[in-house]
Amino acid sequence: MATQLHDAATIASERQVGLRTRLGVLTLLLLCLIQFMDVADTSIVNVALPSIQRILHFSQQNLQWVASGYVLTYGGFLLLGGRAATCRSSPCRCWPRSGCCPATESAQ
Repeated sequence: MATQLHDAATIASERQVGLRTRLGVLTLLLLCLIQFMDVADTSIVNVALPSIQRILHFSQQNLQWVASGYVLTYGGFLLLGGRAATCRSSPCRCWPRSGCCPATESAQ
């Protein structure tokens, strides 16, 4: 029993997880970039709402549908990209692609 605990502790200490590895730092940076792009895109839509209302003659209720529709579509594509990337290869190697695709699309 004691050797099993010792072996498990040795294996856990040898396996580096979290921000101690280069992959952990890159993961954190990618997540921060995706979150920034999400906030920036939503802010851009909110700034454009008065122009949308004036040009398309939308009511205040229709403007709420525009903002909600954009955020829901963005989230849907983010989920779809994550699922598509997971189906094509292992989850550990593919999920950065799922986050980068919507982020790069919104930057264009």
